[in-house]
Formats: sequence, C-alpha cells, structure tokens
Amino acid sequence: MPPAGYWAKQAHGHDVKKIPLPAIDDHEVKQIEFVMKEPSSLNELNLDGIKEDHIDKAIGHSFVTLNEFKKGFHPLIVDAQKELRERLKSQRKIEDGERIHFLNMSVTKSSTERSLSLMNLLFQVIEANGLPISHKPGYKEGTYVKVNGVDVQVELKERTKRSDNPDPKSYNKYVFHPTGILYFEFVNIYVSGARKIWSGTPTMKLEEIVNDVVLGIVMAAILDKKRDEELERRRKKGDEVREQERLKEEQKKNEQERIQALVQDAQKWQTSNIIRTYIKAVEEKYISEKTLQDINAELKDWIKWAKEKADILDPVLNQSWRTKSL
Repeated sequence: MPPAGYWAKQAHGHDVKKIPLPAIDDHEVKQIEFVMKEPSSLNELNLDGIKEDHIDKAIGHSFVTLNEFKKGFHPLIVDAQKELRERLKSQRKIEDGERIHFLNMSVTKSSTERSLSLMNLLFQVIEANGLPISHKPGYKEGTYVKVNGVDVQVELKERTKRSDNPDPKSYNKYVFHPTGILYFEFVNIYVSGARKIWSGTPTMKLEEIVNDVVLGIVMAAILDKKRDEELERRRKKGDEVREQERLKEEQKKNEQERIQALVQDAQKWQTSNIIRTYIKAVEEKYISEKTLQDINAELKDWIKWAKEKADILDPVLNQSWRTKSL
C-alpha cells in the first residue's frame, strides 16, 4: 500500500515516487480485474436514506436524464465567452499554468474551450429539470442552482501540477502547469454525506456524467435542507427546554415568595393578637378600678385606635392570604 499522503500529493500535482510491487513467491499469476464506474442511478448515489420520492418532491417531478444535447450555447455561456475574450485582450499575458476565473470556473487558458462546453452541457440538464440557474455578482459571486429553496454553488475547476520556480528573482516560489484534469465542485455545501467533488475516471469522461452531477446537485440540496431543518428542530427544542427551565425557575421563585408572605402574615397575625391581649390587659386594669364609663376620653381614643391597628395587621380579617395564594 502507498504511504499516507501519497494520493493527496498526486492529486495536487506533486511528483510522487512509485513503490514497486513486492516479488511473489507463487509463480502462478492470478489476474484480478477492477472495474471503475461512476454512479449512474439513484440507487448507487443513495446517501442518508434519500429515495426517489425525495428527489421528486425537491424538483416537483421525476429526474430528467438527457442523452442528446442541443446545439448552441446557454446565454450565461455566451456572456462568459464575451467576457473571456475581453480579458484575454486587455490583461497581461496569461501563463500556461495560470488559472482564469470567470462564470465560476477556475481553469487554465488551454482548458477554457472544453470548460465552456462542459458548463453548457450541465446547464442543459439543469434546465431540463426545471431548476433555475443564476450568476450572482459581488461578495458571493458565482453560479448557483436553486433546488427547493436551497442555492447550490457549482464551480468547474482544473487541477494543476506544481513545481519549483527556476527563476530565483521571481516573487513566486512555485510555478503551475496545466493538467487538463477538470472537476465539478459544490463549493457552498458542507453537510456530511453530500458528495462535493465530481470528476472523470480513466474509463469515463466528465462529459459523460453531467446527468449524475446534476442529480448530485439535487441530492446535496436535499441533504443541506435536511441539515437546516434538523438544526431548526434542535433550536426549537432548545428554546422549549429553556422555556421550561424558565417556568420552573419562575414557579420556584413564586413559591418562595408565597412562603415568605405566609411567614409574614403569621407574624402579623401573632402581632395583632399580642396587641389585642395588651389592650385587654389595659381595659381589665382600669375596669377593676373604675367603670368603663369613668375612663377618660384620652384612654378611650387610644383603645379605639389600638384595636383598629390590630385589625389592620390581622391577615385573617383583611383576607390578604387570598391574593397571596394565587
């Protein structure tokens, strides 16, 4: 087996040392055939339980596969051709390995014609399935396909081979060389399970799998929406949990306040009874010495005032417990 990082280095254009196969003890050679095939049906592309009805629901009908393509170019391709011609005329010389960015394509000069043709095929399959295509300028510049409310940004890129710059005076440490290896990437899809990179194989060109690429766009959008819905469900569940915790805390606080009010009412009731006992003691003292009619007006006013205050303090009489029990 190749060491760790072997395939990654090869994919990014680095020179890698090929390790020879070990010698075999058994001179009877057995032939093992490996068949590489890009997925061409939903069953082979199935991710996270996505089924045919999920596809139908997302695009509003069964997925349309094109076997024959129209002549001519999509309006976005025509605009890109004009823009590219203007850039090639007005800008400085473009080196062989330097990428040209337009219409959400990042390819070298030698691959521009094929890239435009590939994007044109892709657009035909996209429009055959009734999916809107748009090119957004500005901060989020790029080509987008809208599927069931989800914008999938599709980019066509070219792998380049890197080598050390032979010019010691150059500010660039490396130079890049075109490889002609193109691939599609869904650059704004980050959901787990969604295939982001689509490239050709030794047995199948990228042009032959544009139907699968569009189907992959739809599936990526479905997974992205499922992810967003799950995040929204978790957010709502979190809000519900926080609301329940708030209600529990509020109930706890109300209970503490009711207990505190109960203690205060009990203390007031006790105080009102102490006052009445005291008033009674004062009355009994003077009644034993004189009749109540003989008690002077000042003492009568005080007894009346003291009884009123005792009644005010008494929670049983003013029924303050009713409002505090709610």
